[in-house]
Amino acid sequence: AKRVALEIHQARWQILAVGERTAPYNDGSVAPLGFGAYFNPQVVYNSPVLHSVTLRNLAHATTYFYRVSGSNTSHSFTTPPASSADAYPYSIGLTADIGQ
Repeated sequence: AKRVALEIHQARWQILAVGERTAPYNDGSVAPLGFGAYFNPQVVYNSPVLHSVTLRNLAHATTYFYRVSGSNTSHSFTTPPASSADAYPYSIGLTADIGQ
């Protein structure tokens, strides 16, 4: 599987080198920053740091590494392998701890 690294920097996803291998991610996805609301039946949580980003055209069977600018912690996710022509479309969701 390929390994790709992304970094959220100034609210834009960018590529980082992983060893000697890099891969272009030039979709220009933007992570809008600002106040957001998280709804839970027991509590409503507002935070100035909630944001979301849509990454398009990711490669199959590829591990993507990401890090938020200003943080030393890296995280990763791996996209599923290519599916057959009659497979259903899918979405992948990532959720981070919102501090509750």
